[in-house]
Amino acid sequence: MVVLGWCSGGDRPGPRDALALKPFDCQWYGTMVSAMSDQSPTPATQPTTQTPDAPRAGWWQAFRRAPRAVRWTAWTALALVLVLVVLAAAVVGVVRRPLPQTEGEVQVPGLSASVEVVRDDYDIPQLYADTDADLMRAQGYVHAQERFFEMDFRRHVTAGRLSEIFGEETLETDKFIRTMGWRRVAEQEWALLQPATRDALTAYAEGVNAYLAERSPSELAAEYSILGLSGLDYTPEEWEPVDSLAWLKAMAWDLRGNMDAEVDRVLLSLDHTDAEIAQLWPDYPFDEHPPIVEGGGVVDGVFEQNATANGTRNPRRPAYPRGVVKALERVQARVAAMPDLVGKGRGIGSNSWVVDGEHSATGKPLLANDPHLGISQPGIWMQMGLHCREISADCTLDTSGFTFSGVPGVVIGHNADIAWGFTNLGPDVTDLFLEQTEGDDRYVRDGSTEPMQVRTETIKVRGEDDVQLRVRETVHGPLISDVSSQFATVGANAPTDEPGERGSGYAVALAWTALDPAPTADAILGLNRASDWDEFRAAAADFAVPAQNLVYADREGHIGYQSPGRIPIRRAGNDGTMPVEGWISANDWTGDYIPFDGLPSVLDPEEGFIATANQAVVDEDYPYLLTKDWDYGFRSTRIREALLEEGELSVEEMAALQLDTTNPMAETLVPYLLDISDLPNAYYRNAQRLLRDWDGTSPADSAPAAYFNVVWRNLLDLTFHDDLRARTWPDGGDRWFLVVGRMLGEPADPWWDDAGTDEVETRDDILRAAMIAARDELTRRQARDPHLWQWGRLHRMNLHNATLGESGIGPVERLFNRDGWQVGGGSSIVDATSWDALEGYEVTAAPSMRMVVSLADFDDSRWINLTGVSGHPASSHYSDQTELYVDGETLPWAFSREAVEAAADDRLVLEPAG
Repeated sequence: MVVLGWCSGGDRPGPRDALALKPFDCQWYGTMVSAMSDQSPTPATQPTTQTPDAPRAGWWQAFRRAPRAVRWTAWTALALVLVLVVLAAAVVGVVRRPLPQTEGEVQVPGLSASVEVVRDDYDIPQLYADTDADLMRAQGYVHAQERFFEMDFRRHVTAGRLSEIFGEETLETDKFIRTMGWRRVAEQEWALLQPATRDALTAYAEGVNAYLAERSPSELAAEYSILGLSGLDYTPEEWEPVDSLAWLKAMAWDLRGNMDAEVDRVLLSLDHTDAEIAQLWPDYPFDEHPPIVEGGGVVDGVFEQNATANGTRNPRRPAYPRGVVKALERVQARVAAMPDLVGKGRGIGSNSWVVDGEHSATGKPLLANDPHLGISQPGIWMQMGLHCREISADCTLDTSGFTFSGVPGVVIGHNADIAWGFTNLGPDVTDLFLEQTEGDDRYVRDGSTEPMQVRTETIKVRGEDDVQLRVRETVHGPLISDVSSQFATVGANAPTDEPGERGSGYAVALAWTALDPAPTADAILGLNRASDWDEFRAAAADFAVPAQNLVYADREGHIGYQSPGRIPIRRAGNDGTMPVEGWISANDWTGDYIPFDGLPSVLDPEEGFIATANQAVVDEDYPYLLTKDWDYGFRSTRIREALLEEGELSVEEMAALQLDTTNPMAETLVPYLLDISDLPNAYYRNAQRLLRDWDGTSPADSAPAAYFNVVWRNLLDLTFHDDLRARTWPDGGDRWFLVVGRMLGEPADPWWDDAGTDEVETRDDILRAAMIAARDELTRRQARDPHLWQWGRLHRMNLHNATLGESGIGPVERLFNRDGWQVGGGSSIVDATSWDALEGYEVTAAPSMRMVVSLADFDDSRWINLTGVSGHPASSHYSDQTELYVDGETLPWAFSREAVEAAADDRLVLEPAG
């Protein structure tokens, strides 16, 4: 494979360079090819008079008099340069070949009339058509133009078919996804959808396939060309409507809730008491961080915002035998190896809030949203508008916002009447059931055995024989402990209180609401068409997975909140915090979900605003169990405080709040750090002094923020790594803010003691050691002078392509990745650029986009994407929004036809074929 790098218009390639591909200004990784100079060799007949900028006279004669070896070396070097230039041109041609047509006309089979695709100078497309079907065809066509490789990769992930392209390396991921059966469930969902949704999915697929029909793989994406050089013989299949449905399973997986926490608590139960575990997973602090919906209750199965409710759960369970722990630990390792599709971990969340007209400078509601997801290049979203030229029975859409490539409609945004935003509700929609197996296909249930459901999946592996995967399921779900041969059994000697033989030992079954077919796709298009609160709630009722907090505003001045989703009702004794014994049917889910009308909702609250940031939805009196593992509410409380302080907010002030970098742990921890008076010398005290006048914010250029965060990471290491298993070490997010914040008031808390020494350490010993370690670390990493430290130099955002960007081949990775962005913010901060204290300071998740919608005038709204519209690294729109995003800026969001035309840069007309 020969890939030399990219050409850039700047002095050196960096994270802010688009792939400009200027043929005479090239920098190559591994080999530098200089542009041809304007100072051409002077002919022999030209006078030898020189200017300071002219080449020295007589160089040709001198060259001819040089030794033969020198001349041959020079000619060889020149030939190599010419070869490299030719190769560079070839590479440029390969990466530019898939760039889509954005002007003129093109014929698209299936259209009933012309469709206009109007793009602004950031390539954001606005589509205009006469029917919904034509809009869906055009959306499929445009998504394929910009993001088809991403779409193809996603459908291979969700079908468990990555190994067909990437070989044995992705086999374990394919096994895991085939075991869960994402594609099988999506196929079952097809029959549950409304006819209009099936029509939209079909038309969308037709548009994708129209784009594929006359293009070779190399014309679709540069990734196919590079994979072809590795020997892959591959032609993409036609897009199917079910391909779109399956992607919703990937979203649901990464936003599934507390499954990892269930396993962590079991691992810790081996060598820690219930009280110690409870200290590490504290109850939600309702008195410090208010829930989304305050008050209200369920009356006759319907949630009423002014009613009261009752009912709580507080189950206890016996200790887990080591055989169970071993099984769960291995399953956890397999789950951790799954690819990040939209991100994972506690950094995955969102902010969304809405204010009514009395709290808005416009006199109408304002709605803000920034979902926090895993970072990637290209980003997960693609901005787009879908507009009917005239609203009619055949053409119902006039909506704009953020879309998923591969999925029809707008996922988050607004239409002509309402706006909506999402944050992850985070309900507990998974449970791990421990199963006692008998032989190959039976399991224990209430003292007797029952047959498992067994099927065989065939996985094709590039360059290898097909792999046969035997999938077993119990009444609770698929046995995910079967995902790999090493997890197939735990051992017949694992202890149990149940009589009889257990055969091959404990297995682990996954119960997950996303494995029950549901019409979530109906909800997306329902939101796009909704014109008021009732229609909005009707659409939300179909939003099964992933369950989201939905924030609402409309042109009439109303604001609201609705909690949707399929959330299981558990029997008493199962609170979802720990795996349960599957051989006891009393532990099963009831088979019912919390009724939609019983889920929390509020319309026009007295406060005049609603703030959601993954905190608890309702208080402890709510009669149904949503989850025990909420985000602990630091971001939501900061947002509430800002909304109460501001009074009337403008669009600009709403956008500024999204960039708030106040670290909520600073107010708690800094006074204790400043109280440490016996640091060894001035070298260490100079760093401590940074905190004296610090305002607690974390912009990228902040020296105090750099010092504080390095102290925080070292504090967590020194306090907990000696006492906890490696898999349960702190990530440093919101839960640890609360845990450590409470420990600070207990200087002799046993957690402070270092188990590796003979002394008994206290709080101040650990704080002192953390400050010393942080000072030394930053001196090594950045500078001796503390005032030269910068948080952003540690806290970098590296945007990687999910496939070839992780290839391990430097030039290829540089082509597809955009690394090195220095950002502010941090974990559990409103500007939620999360980092994992276990791994380092690099960004692991971030706001995937930001938007502020003005219901007074949609054209005054603002939006920004993490990367750009295009998925092609040769496009100038591959990452053209990233610099604006990092600088905290946004783009105008044109919605009316007049505003779209004023911003138009390119126009492509899709005409019916023939």
